[in-house]
Amino acid sequence: MKILIIDDDQGVRNLLTEFITELNHTVQAKATGEEGLVEFGRTDYDLLFLDLQMPGMDGFEVLRRIKEINNDAEVIIITAFGSVSSAIEALNMGAYAYINKPFDFQELERIIERVKELIELRQAYRLLANERLRSFHIDNLIAVSPTMRTVKQQIVELSEIGSSVLLIGEPGSGKRFVSRILHFSGKGKESLIIQLNAEDIETFLEKGKFRHSDGITLARTEFPRDLIRQGYGTVILNGLNDLSPGSINDLCALLNQVFPPSSPKESYRGFRLIALLEIPHHFTDPEILISESLWGFFSDIIRIPPLRYRNACIVPLAQLFFQNYVAEKGGRNFYISQPVREFLRLYDWPGNISELKIIVDRLAAICTSRLVSAKDLETVQKDYKEYAEKPGFDLGGILTQAERSLINKTFRQKDIS
Repeated sequence: MKILIIDDDQGVRNLLTEFITELNHTVQAKATGEEGLVEFGRTDYDLLFLDLQMPGMDGFEVLRRIKEINNDAEVIIITAFGSVSSAIEALNMGAYAYINKPFDFQELERIIERVKELIELRQAYRLLANERLRSFHIDNLIAVSPTMRTVKQQIVELSEIGSSVLLIGEPGSGKRFVSRILHFSGKGKESLIIQLNAEDIETFLEKGKFRHSDGITLARTEFPRDLIRQGYGTVILNGLNDLSPGSINDLCALLNQVFPPSSPKESYRGFRLIALLEIPHHFTDPEILISESLWGFFSDIIRIPPLRYRNACIVPLAQLFFQNYVAEKGGRNFYISQPVREFLRLYDWPGNISELKIIVDRLAAICTSRLVSAKDLETVQKDYKEYAEKPGFDLGGILTQAERSLINKTFRQKDIS
């Protein structure tokens, strides 16, 4: 790693330089904050040791400017005048650790090793993120209908802000997909994502500590600083409406502590909070599902319309799912016949995009030709018990309506010509 020491004490600079060199890292040392910032601007340093009390520019100001230049650079505060208040302030500003002089060199070595592991993790994740970004790029959001064009514009506007966002939509409408587009379109796209479901949130709030399936332990007293230090840039709170009233109150208290009302919601640089609120089919009043205080916390809200309200997107989505099926399973491309297109347009889609994908995958599996026909839809209804018994899945009625619609369109075209 490349390490920079900024400390006005010559003895400390020499001691740290010798110690870090023995650990096989590249090291430079400067005596003032001003000199340190100039050197930091010349070279991409991975880690800095920064004294708080120095003549001229103090350590807090240096830390603030360093994070503005490169938020990924890790900073270890070293001071002979440590206090709880200064430690909290430094960690809130993005410092990785806070160490009192004189040093415990075994502990110092462990911290340096943890920073090295974090940087290697970021580099590996950066490669992974570039691959994953292809799937979650904003261009992959199908937005043909006016309602989805509005959603896409909101995502573009909010991606770079970093503010907390509430996503509202019916089951299967694409909330999780949009949450990841927000992450991968923003400044923290190379950071990690962690999702907490309702059960996770309640355990975390009740016990104060929570071991996530990703292997990370969350501490309520350290949230979100512990996540930020380990390379996480987005936390997704899934299933707000499944939380108990007591958990809602505890969550409000925690969020208002982390993001005080007097400060902007993006007060933690490079960190984003996204919450998902699921509403029932044909539900029109989501405000009553969660408390007013929690609802009011989110200044930015994206309402994701159900599939039946983005009619023009349905066939392009189906075509995309057919393409994905072929890419994953192999085989030939599929073409959707006009009666099937009409069915896709007329059906109510209570399960939204998730339901559309299930039907498309089933059609792709049983279709014997390149053209997906109404007969294939009838086979899906007979063979796929879940949909054969599904209320509202009146395939015969919908297909009849589709045929009438096609006939009417044909007559209108002839009249026009």
